[in-house]
Parts: sequence; C-alpha cells; structure tokens
Amino acid sequence: MAHKYYDGVVPEADWIAEEELSSGLEADAMTAVDEVEKKMEIFAFHKALEAIWVFIGCMNKYIDVNAPWVLAKKKSAQEQLKTIIYNLLEGLRIISGMIYPVMPDTALMMQKHLGMDISVPFYTFKQLHRWKILKPGTKLLKSITLFPRIDLKKVKADIKRETKAGDKVFEIKPEVTFEEFSKIDFKVGTVVHVEAIPKAKKLLKLEVDIGEKRTIVAGISESYNSDDLKGKQVLIAANLKPAKIMGTLSNGMLLAAVDNQGCSIATFDKKMKPGTSVR
Repeated sequence: MAHKYYDGVVPEADWIAEEELSSGLEADAMTAVDEVEKKMEIFAFHKALEAIWVFIGCMNKYIDVNAPWVLAKKKSAQEQLKTIIYNLLEGLRIISGMIYPVMPDTALMMQKHLGMDISVPFYTFKQLHRWKILKPGTKLLKSITLFPRIDLKKVKADIKRETKAGDKVFEIKPEVTFEEFSKIDFKVGTVVHVEAIPKAKKLLKLEVDIGEKRTIVAGISESYNSDDLKGKQVLIAANLKPAKIMGTLSNGMLLAAVDNQGCSIATFDKKMKPGTSVR
C-alpha cells in the first residue's frame, strides 16, 4: 500500500489523526515485544513465536478496521491514511526484529526493503521497544513476496509423480516400548576378516570382533569389498537368534542404511573398544 498510495516512500504520520483511528497498533506492538522478551529469557521459543503471530493478527485487524482503501478515496482522510500506512510499516519493522533469531535472512530482507541500515542492530529489545523509528521520506525497495503461497495441487502432483517414479513414501513401523527396544544388545564390532560366499552375489561373510569373534553374513557386497571393510568399526545387533544363510551360520546382524542406490554401513566417528555397548 505504501507503493500504491505514496510511490514507495514512507509517509509522514499525523499523530493528531492517530487519536481518531481505531485500535492503537503501537500498544499492540509493545505488548508483543514484552511477551517475546519474557519467553525468550526462559527459552520458551514456541511461545515467543506465538506472541509474534498474535501481533501479526493485530496488524491484519488494524487494516480491516481502518480500511485504508476507503480512506484513500476521501480527501478529508488523507492524514489518517498516512498515519495508518506509517504505523503498518513500523509494525513490519518490529516484526523483522522479533523474527530475527529464527528467520535471520527474512528479517534482513524486510529491513532492507524498509530502507533501514542493516548494520545497526535492529533486533535488540532496546530498539524494538521504540516506536516511530522509520524516517518519513525514506525510499522503500520494490515489494516482494516473502512467504509465497503454497500451491497444494502442485505439491500433491509432485508427490504423486515421485511415488510413481519409485521413490518410497516415508513410513514408520509400529511403535515399540523402551523395554522392548532395550532387549536388543547393540555392540561395537571391528571387522577382522572378509570373504565372499560362493554362488551368493550380494552376500559377504564377515568375521567381527565384538569382544569375541562372531561370523556375520551381510548383504553388502554390491556396495563394499574386502579392502573397504577390514578394520572398519561397525554397529552389530549381537543377540539376534542365529540363522543359517546360504549354508553359513550368521550370529548377529550388521546395521546399515539402505536405499535404491545401495547401502551405507552404520559406523562411529572415533575408535571404540570392540564389544562396547551402544545405547
């Protein structure tokens, strides 16, 4: 509206006209800043965001109640219109400061488009507790859409297309209790020997030290070879019931992430003693 009615220039507010307007936006802004400051101090970030959204709702109500598009048609209401547009721009300045901790790039973009000097810390609560910071006559950058409308039809079409292409839809298995999960004994294992299993294209026979030597059969030969695995530390489910696979008794399971590109073995970012429990 600043671009439509004032050629992208911050208008000069008439504070006498302010008294005739419904809903004082300044008071709403200061209430929001106080609430955000309190919630940030106790790390209740979700509550701080709720306070910001409440203020955004106040700005929307301010627009609806004062109807600037109606005032723009009345010569006698031009001072009121200037004050409304100024207050809305100030409200945007306050919002940019409040969202800075969680949306810094968006906050900086808002400051730039308000013609503000972004080298000045605009996000401090000392600065946010001030009103009438914007200077009348400041040239505003051309407005942009900060939060584009989501095209739900396009999103659904993309999901459908990806699913048809063979991408797996995100799924989670049924919940287990902590007690059930605790029954699985995860151990750090070190691979000491690797050999192929005859007539088994995907399988490798691993000898793994988990505090004792175990033979484990793993279907990872298309992603790893013997040189890749020797000495590698891996995550083992140690207390699974032994199973005979292609004639070889496998006493445990090696854990890995698997997708249509292959697999990636679960490992550790530093050397651990074989047999160390993993929780």
